[in-house]
Amino acid sequence: MSDFWKELFARMPDWLLNTAALVIIAAVIIMLFWFILAARKFSETMGNENRVIQLQDDLIIERKQSQINEDISSQAVTTLQNMKNYISALNDIRFSFTYEDPNIYTYKVTSLIQRLIDGLAADVKLSPGERHRCGVWLENNGILKLRYASSGFPENYIGVRELSIEHSLAGKSFRRKQTVKYTDVTEEEDWEKNPASSSDYTALICIPMAGWGVLTIDALKPMRDEVSIIGELYGALIESAVIEFLINDSMANEAAASKEVISEEE
Repeated sequence: MSDFWKELFARMPDWLLNTAALVIIAAVIIMLFWFILAARKFSETMGNENRVIQLQDDLIIERKQSQINEDISSQAVTTLQNMKNYISALNDIRFSFTYEDPNIYTYKVTSLIQRLIDGLAADVKLSPGERHRCGVWLENNGILKLRYASSGFPENYIGVRELSIEHSLAGKSFRRKQTVKYTDVTEEEDWEKNPASSSDYTALICIPMAGWGVLTIDALKPMRDEVSIIGELYGALIESAVIEFLINDSMANEAAASKEVISEEE
């Protein structure tokens, strides 16, 4: 069989061989051209698919951010609505001082402060399942003592748990008289773990209040700047409630002392 092909090619004229070679070369060039064209089309198709995937990813990110912005707006509206109710309650308490029993007045003020603490713990939540706890720490002789607290704090902490002003994160906020936010308290030098606590809270915001205490907000993960703003708003209202109570308590004591003096003179 091989001899047949050898004999056939030997008898072919040169022009036929040259023509056949040119045809083969042309066919190879055409095939190579179509191969390159197909590869380019495939590359463009893959590029378009990648761009579509990227656009889909960007769209998902934008939707998530849009949802977060919507949640923040809803959170702000809810907070302002709650603030209106709390301010009305504080005004009612203020105007009732002149004719109510001092013990009832004190109960109303402390109840309002507790409502504010619980309301703050609820209003700083942006997503379902988030856990926060809030506390008001009052200063006394260089010590911050937990006076009011939301759920999340052990019941036996209230009125007992203490923090050093010189060696605690809340104390640092109190000394500097400025709000501080920590994403992870375990990385801070001034933080000391409570051996009796098994708490998972690591994020913290401390808000000083009028030189007599600190409002704290604990969370399981880093908090946004909006939480600090909401906390400062609640802190200002808690300050007003406490200051109102202190002023009226002082006035009540002065009035009682005046009555005693008048009685003695008579």
